[in-house]
Amino acid sequence: MRILLLSLSISLFLSMNASAASKSCPELKTQAVGKHHKCITLAQRGGRKGTERRLERCDWRLERNIQNAEKSFGCDGVLGAEEIDDVVNTFSDSIIEAASGRTGVPEIVATECDLDQVDLLDFEAWRREEGFWIGEYSFFGADGEVNQSTSWPYKYHPYKGFIRIEIDGPNLAQRNIFTYPPQDPSLCTGEEGDVKGSGTCGEHGNENIWVANQSASNCKGSLDGPFPTAYGVTDTYTTVIGEDTVHYKVVYSPNNPPPFGAMFGGKIMQNQLTTLTPNGVRIRTAQGIDLATGLPSYSSYYRETRVTEEEFWEALDAARAEYNILESDHCAWDGVTKGPSGTTCEEHFE
Repeated sequence: MRILLLSLSISLFLSMNASAASKSCPELKTQAVGKHHKCITLAQRGGRKGTERRLERCDWRLERNIQNAEKSFGCDGVLGAEEIDDVVNTFSDSIIEAASGRTGVPEIVATECDLDQVDLLDFEAWRREEGFWIGEYSFFGADGEVNQSTSWPYKYHPYKGFIRIEIDGPNLAQRNIFTYPPQDPSLCTGEEGDVKGSGTCGEHGNENIWVANQSASNCKGSLDGPFPTAYGVTDTYTTVIGEDTVHYKVVYSPNNPPPFGAMFGGKIMQNQLTTLTPNGVRIRTAQGIDLATGLPSYSSYYRETRVTEEEFWEALDAARAEYNILESDHCAWDGVTKGPSGTTCEEHFE
């Protein structure tokens, strides 16, 4: 408990009352390190389940905050360990002296909300989002025609999706299964790549799974988090716009290996708008942007309904039967890589 209180106090000390405009780059970097220290402490207290993901997120936020400091204030290099130690040790000594009664507790004024104390369910939009969803989807290429994928040889209009959104305080976890009808028999060539798994082209459909996690980025309901793609890691940002609208943006991360991080870092890859009605209907449209050209690369149109957990599994079973999906393909394919997922449906929804 004493270590936790000290960690929280250090984090608050490193964000003492001062306007952002008056802070130097080293000060902002010191504040970022303080937040990282607190983030790690709380992540390790959250129980064994999900600890690795929470720690990865702490590291991701530290990198982002350091980059923002350098971008905004034009400083180079990484804050030295000696400078960080000086700040931490000074404040640690103040806390110890205050605890012994020799001095008063140092005055601390936090300039930002405590993200770990955010409850997303305080926001109507997230109360509408949480739960089980089933939907019908359409995915189109840059030319506006139904998408034809060389890595996923199944129909993209219409196909069906099954999404569970769990909210725990400041954290949102989304788990998807998308089911696809068999390919148009006229497009089956008999060559390798016609199907995934042991099915038959034109006869068997298939499914793939997706994982997305975000956490609160402010006290206004906004979220952010990293998301891996076939092209590298992206940074995702979600903004609540009132009770019935959510905006989701995907940006290519500058942390990707060279030369791509330097070439495309910060460029937008996708914009998505979500409308949430009070009666459990969700409508989403997304626009994809080509990183190299800045031109449209795809668009999507999703129509979804919130259901009970029992209805969710019944509808998934019905879709698998309708699309003739083999049991060996259930949750067997990763939506990002289109390769083996290496997991089971039970593990996917843990």
